[in-house]
Amino acid sequence: MRKSAPASRAPSTGATLRSLFLTLFLRGRTSQGLNPRAVPSSTPTSIPKKLTVVLGLYALIGLTAFALVGSPLFVLSAYLHGFTFLMIGMFLVTSAGEALFDKDEAEILLYRPVSVNTLLWAKVTVLLQVAFFLSLAINFVGLFAGLETSDSNLLFPIVHLVSTAEESLFCASCVVLMYQLCLRYIGRQRLENVMTTMQVVLMAGLMIGSQVLPRFVMGQMMNRGSEIARPWWLGLIPPGWFAGLDDAIAGSHDRSSWLLAGIGVCATASVSWLAFTKLAKTYESGLQAINEAPAPTAGQSRQLRIIGFIADRTPVRYWLRNPVERVGFVLTGAYVIRDREIKLRVFPALTTVLMMPIMMMVSSRMPMIPHVRPGGAAYPMPDTSSIFASMGTCMGAAFLGSAPLTILTLLSFTQQWKASELFLVAPLPGPWPLQRGAMVAVTVLLLLPLGVLLLAFCLYMGYASGLPLLLPGLFLIPFYGRLPALLQKAVPLSRPTEGSTAAARGCLTMGAPFFALLVGFVALGIRTLGWPSYVLMLVVEASAVGLYCYLVKEKLETARWQTFE
Repeated sequence: MRKSAPASRAPSTGATLRSLFLTLFLRGRTSQGLNPRAVPSSTPTSIPKKLTVVLGLYALIGLTAFALVGSPLFVLSAYLHGFTFLMIGMFLVTSAGEALFDKDEAEILLYRPVSVNTLLWAKVTVLLQVAFFLSLAINFVGLFAGLETSDSNLLFPIVHLVSTAEESLFCASCVVLMYQLCLRYIGRQRLENVMTTMQVVLMAGLMIGSQVLPRFVMGQMMNRGSEIARPWWLGLIPPGWFAGLDDAIAGSHDRSSWLLAGIGVCATASVSWLAFTKLAKTYESGLQAINEAPAPTAGQSRQLRIIGFIADRTPVRYWLRNPVERVGFVLTGAYVIRDREIKLRVFPALTTVLMMPIMMMVSSRMPMIPHVRPGGAAYPMPDTSSIFASMGTCMGAAFLGSAPLTILTLLSFTQQWKASELFLVAPLPGPWPLQRGAMVAVTVLLLLPLGVLLLAFCLYMGYASGLPLLLPGLFLIPFYGRLPALLQKAVPLSRPTEGSTAAARGCLTMGAPFFALLVGFVALGIRTLGWPSYVLMLVVEASAVGLYCYLVKEKLETARWQTFE
């Protein structure tokens, strides 16, 4: 009798979930936006194709590592880990909320024999996999630049890959731990607001942790011929821990590097144990609680009345030229206040807008890390406070001016996108009135408070003379506010969240400010030529933006609805 062929071994539950979540994360959960008659090459079919643009952008940014060739390995590694910590942390913070808590997914999986640890690890593994792709792109050039440092050896590429993977695991564990602590100790009614607050706080921590190390790197770049003292605070920031691991094994083997490496290993192990073992049960109960729809609170109703009050008062009512624009204004404001997924995407993005320039201004007041002569005396350090302050002011205005593109794009995605069919049945010839109402809402409700905070911080730090440097970036708000409607046909709350992957949003968040930063730094250079030249540049920029708004006005007003799939 012939023996039957052995049955193939079925894949494990964890492997199946990981493959499923990775596919959903990259492809999306719906077919909206997929055209079966489109050219095959226009639809990505693999992870590399899906992430090519993002990985290429990250790799281009990593080219800056060549500026530190010849420096000690610890300096180069600190720079790479500081930047990686910021970018990977931002990616995880902005994408983890949607990846960990999905309403439709919970309705299916909670009734199947899938353990909580298996489900949690499958999702975290997918986040780590994509995060490692991004971190590898950032550090690709640094792997070769590290071999050209003054004290490295051939082990550096291997050790740096290990430390980068450890850094990704630490960031993911911190994000998951933050959510679990919120789920365990905060009541359901306050859960969403507290989680949003914690996410913003974590984003601010990432910004601070990644921007302190550049102060150390800047000190080394100013005088390559001297040794640089390692400040005590390197042991308090995560990028310093992972840079210590690189230097301890593949660099100078300094005792302080071994200490930093030990702190990093212990911190990563502790946070991972708390997130994935000790508090894993919290994830199950939290997954059930967070998908319950709570009744609107009195505070939310009061907030909606305030939004309507603002829409009916000068000068906002003059910007909202018809009732449809007012509806777009109120609808956008309501979702920003009440919808969890919108808040978890928009407010961390706003944190980036505010924290980067603040860190630049604060760093201008920090003492530069001193160089040490072989005899023990310190080199005198140049005064760079005015440079850092001016750059921080320009960066603040640039981020603020380009923020409408990012925020309006994020606001076009929602899990309630099917309700946008109402837009089609309403007697509206096109989407522009709703798009314009959303643009005014973002400007008045989000950007105006941020601008006031930035202005107050500049005055508090004593940079009143640099306030005119804010104008070039602020003049770009009308330009960036119209781009989502012009280029992406972005209608508020009309597309499913899966239509734009978290990686693509990270690329957009990074790419949007580039032109604004260029304008800001050009303005900074022209400002050195004198006030007449600077005023002339402002007039030219304002005229160009006004001409752009006039030219695209007819196209936007005559645009017609596109069929929602």
